[in-house]
Amino acid sequence: MGPGSHPHNCLTLQSPNPDIIHLLKQEASENGCAQIHLGQAQLSVTRAKDKTARIDCEASGIQNFGSAVIHWYRHRPGEAPQRILYISPKKVEFDKGNENKFNCEKKPDQPISTLTVNEIAPKDGATYYCAYWDLTVLESHRQPVQKPHSEY
Repeated sequence: MGPGSHPHNCLTLQSPNPDIIHLLKQEASENGCAQIHLGQAQLSVTRAKDKTARIDCEASGIQNFGSAVIHWYRHRPGEAPQRILYISPKKVEFDKGNENKFNCEKKPDQPISTLTVNEIAPKDGATYYCAYWDLTVLESHRQPVQKPHSEY
């Protein structure tokens, strides 16, 4: 059986390889970047067709998780990763066509974002990623763009 398949008409949704997360975290600490870590403890979630699955993303190192914007991506085998949605402090913003399939929430008392996949179907078999962009790090490393000058 291939990725995302399971006996008895069930489907497995995968989380990213923990070794990849560890390597990204190690590279960030070696480069002096902020120590922000997003972890998904569940390596896979298996549910029967038409059921609902939930995948948690736990954050550490984000100063104010309540105001953080968390993005969720789906990576189907053989395809490029696609963003599904993002959750801001005020609302969930869905990318095109994902309004009924997915939902998301952030727990008010814990730094956890939960992706919900509704009415699971075979096409939902994929690896799901959560992501966070630290804008303060991006701003502090911004470089001016120089336009090439012409010699005419």
